[in-house]
Amino acid sequence: MAANAATRSTLLRVAIVGAALVVLAFGGWAAREWHEMTRRLSEITDQDRQLVIKREVPILSTATASAPPLESLPSAENAPAAAPPLELPTTVEVQVFPALKLQGVFFSRKNPSVLINGKNRSLGETIEGVRIIKIEQQKVTVEWNGETKTLSIGS
Repeated sequence: MAANAATRSTLLRVAIVGAALVVLAFGGWAAREWHEMTRRLSEITDQDRQLVIKREVPILSTATASAPPLESLPSAENAPAAAPPLELPTTVEVQVFPALKLQGVFFSRKNPSVLINGKNRSLGETIEGVRIIKIEQQKVTVEWNGETKTLSIGS
């Protein structure tokens, strides 16, 4: 019976040491991946961060006027001179708030940062032309062209 208890104790110790080694190996891998991601992010230029999404939107005419009766039209002698045709633009440039996905918040009182669209940013920095103005534990507030939005994780 004593030998059986000693064998169980030895197996338990081996299992605990094995689990600790797996946890340490995973931690080392995660740290290496984090370091590589931040190194790649530091290589992004400011020009890449200032991207503004522009889209051309066609203007559709919605005017539907019916013609007046012929009796109410002026005669050819009294008709005013015809105005030149009015030329309307066929497209208008519309700027839309860039699509952003909050993927993580690394919250600390001194130096909070966020992971947005796979890029790590701190308070005051920009991503795709959008400035980060507030970082909280579960959400971040951003501003673009005077418009503010609050991003939450998973939305």
